[in-house]
Amino acid sequence: MRILHVLSSDFLAGSVIYTLSIAEAQAAQGHDVFILSDTVFNNKSLKSFALPVSKRSLKQRLHNVRFIKKFIRQNKIDIIHAHSRAASWVAHYAVKNTHIPMLSTAHGILHKQGHMKKVDVYGSRIIAICHNLKEQYAADKRIDESKIVCIPNGIDDKLLDSKNKHIPTPKKVISVIGRFNGPKGENFCELICNVFPQLLSQHTDLAINLVGNQWEDLPENGKKEYARLHKLYGERIKYLGHRDDVFSLMQESLLVIGAGRVALESLFSGISLFAIGEAVCHGIITPKNIHEAMESNFGDIKKGIISFTPNSEHILREINSFLETPHTPFDFSEILAQYKLSVVSAKIFKLYETVIIENIHKKPIPVLTQVAPRFRYFTYPSSSYHFQDGGLCTTNFCFFIGMSGMFNAA
Repeated sequence: MRILHVLSSDFLAGSVIYTLSIAEAQAAQGHDVFILSDTVFNNKSLKSFALPVSKRSLKQRLHNVRFIKKFIRQNKIDIIHAHSRAASWVAHYAVKNTHIPMLSTAHGILHKQGHMKKVDVYGSRIIAICHNLKEQYAADKRIDESKIVCIPNGIDDKLLDSKNKHIPTPKKVISVIGRFNGPKGENFCELICNVFPQLLSQHTDLAINLVGNQWEDLPENGKKEYARLHKLYGERIKYLGHRDDVFSLMQESLLVIGAGRVALESLFSGISLFAIGEAVCHGIITPKNIHEAMESNFGDIKKGIISFTPNSEHILREINSFLETPHTPFDFSEILAQYKLSVVSAKIFKLYETVIIENIHKKPIPVLTQVAPRFRYFTYPSSSYHFQDGGLCTTNFCFFIGMSGMFNAA
């Protein structure tokens, strides 16, 4: 299959890592995978091209629509997968009045923007990465609830390998990992100003790493307090910026503070997690609160909440208790199995097949010939797809439909 992913990537976020992970898994399965985004990704298995998708001026958007229309024709794209509101907008109008199917992954809450008042631009399906996000989209009257599917983030299966499991470190290291802009940055600012000073004072062997991009967008009071703490405690608190070796930094940590993919990678690796995101603070993840945390993507999504103010006193007490009490990280391997990249990518590809079939046959398919008491077949010569070994290929359509209603390979 020839798959086109479209996303806005003016900075590194979880949606970018999600897209690359899915695209790489698809390429490994033998599909031709293309990416259009603000950033060109250096990956030999993917065909990546620059397009300023995040630029939202009408002139730029119309240019993006024309570019994608031409790109689809030249590269014979079978399906488009959009990964942001801006990407969905341009992809929707690029495939309008064509036979090319499209779907979107929703990574964040839905804002009621002017161009969406009457138009659903998300395609035939919306993949919500967590339960709370599915609820939030389902509550919007502009969107057909039946087309929303919940498929979570996909995390590299290798992290569940026992050889990659975290070996508890004797050092007290807390790693705060994530973007320092927007609501998440404001919450990290709250920790820097009202939690970390007391922790550093009370635990003389504690070190704190701040890891992520968009530091320039952190509120000024957070930057000033960090500068004061760094001057007072030196290397015990340091901002490391964006790092490609985040997994190694996690391995050296006693506790990771974060949300979304950061939270999942921490738990996959057997590292204790304090989950706090844009919408909710779950605290230290235990068997008692992990299911609630999974529903919010570990703190990033809660219906009706765009941002919140963390309870600094409660957070301080909980982390203090964690640092003072000997503990063994919980094993969540069975619960987290649904997040394995192999499982997630298989679900997404199955959705691709469904969307393609629906796009070709928008009305009930006529049965042309009966060939057996239990099985019937039909052909659809104008189609460009058929099933072969569980995949879609570019030849005529031919289906066998059993009494159970299942599709069997032609």
